Amino acid sequence: MINMNLKMVNWSFFTAGGVLVKRKHKMNGMGFYDAMKFFPGYSDKDKVLACSVLGGIPHYLKQFDSKLSLAENIKKNILTKGCVSYSEVDFLLHQELWETPIYNSIIEAVALGNTKLNDISQKSLIEDTSKTSVYLKNLIELGIVEREFSVDAKVKEKANTNRGRYRLTDNFFRFWYAFGFANISQLEEGDVEGVYDYIIEPELHEFALFSESGFDEKIVKEAEADDGLMLYGLDTIVNLEHCEISD
Repeated sequence: MINMNLKMVNWSFFTAGGVLVKRKHKMNGMGFYDAMKFFPGYSDKDKVLACSVLGGIPHYLKQFDSKLSLAENIKKNILTKGCVSYSEVDFLLHQELWETPIYNSIIEAVALGNTKLNDISQKSLIEDTSKTSVYLKNLIELGIVEREFSVDAKVKEKANTNRGRYRLTDNFFRFWYAFGFANISQLEEGDVEGVYDYIIEPELHEFALFSESGFDEKIVKEAEADDGLMLYGLDTIVNLEHCEISD
C-alpha cells in the first residue's frame, strides 16, 4: 500500500508558548515583501537572509525577536535546545509519519542539494529507489517536498519517478536540515556558538543565494514589478550585496 508509512492524521500540531496549536497541512506562506515586515530594523541584506532562513510561515517568522540581530536570533531562537523552533520539525514529523529516521535522512539529503531520485537514495543509504520514491510521495502529500519538471515535460516523463527534481517546499525545513539536524550532536551538547560561527555563518550567504525552496519563485515574480531587488541567473540568485528593498 503506497501510504503505509503515512499516519492517518489530517492536522499537525506545534507548540507555541506551551500551547498546542492546530495547523493544517500544506500551509501557504505569505509573500516576501509581507514577510520582511517582521524585521523593520534589519538592513535590506539581513531582511533577505532572515526570510531565506524562515520562509513565509507566520509561525516561524514570529519566533524571531526584531530587537535581536540576525545572528542572535538564529542562535537563540533556532539552535538553542528548548526553544520552539528547535523541536518544531521533529515534532511535526512524529505527528505525521512512521519511520521518522528514514524520512529525516531523505529530507536531509534533499536539503543538502540532492534533487534526483538516485542521488537521494544514495545519500539516504536506501538501496531500492522504488522505496525512496514511496517515501518521497508521502512527503509530497504532506506538502514538505515537491517534484518539479521542465515546462515542456510530457505526461510520460512525469510518470517516470526517475525524472524531475525534488525539493523542499519550506525554507525553514531546508535551513533546519542543512544546519540544525546535520549538526544535532553539537547542538544537543550546547555548542550553539561553534555551530553558528564555524558552520552556518560562512555558508549563510550562499544558502540564501542558492535558495531551493520557498521564496525563490515568489521573489522573482514580485521583484519583476519592483526595481528594488536585483536578480541574476537561471537559479534565481538574489544579489544580497547590492539589493535595496523599497517599503
